[in-house]
Amino acid sequence: MADYDLAIEIEPNFAAAYNCRGLLKNVKLMDIAGALADYDRVIALDPLLSEAFYNRGTLKHQELGDSIGALADYDLTIKLDPKLASAYFVRGLLKRDRLNDLSGAAQDLARAIALVREAFP
Repeated sequence: MADYDLAIEIEPNFAAAYNCRGLLKNVKLMDIAGALADYDRVIALDPLLSEAFYNRGTLKHQELGDSIGALADYDLTIKLDPKLASAYFVRGLLKRDRLNDLSGAAQDLARAIALVREAFP
């Protein structure tokens, strides 16, 4: 984490460093509030970075139980990167498991499979 802190100290607008530090805080350190703050900062710095919306959506979905917030972040991820199969996959799981939208879940999961098949024929 010290490397990310140093990178941010040197360049306070380094969006990728905030995103990576947010992942570290979320996955390894279980600092959910710190990860969320880093993802929010990334998005403020670079609102076109689909990975930040994906990561924040996953945190909201898995750690915070914020299904509506997660859905909004996954929707933005897909809007920014419509070929990201994993975004359709996690959004499909969210719709199936938390939002009781089985039709939407089936569509998202089918789209994820189609994208993977396109990438790996």
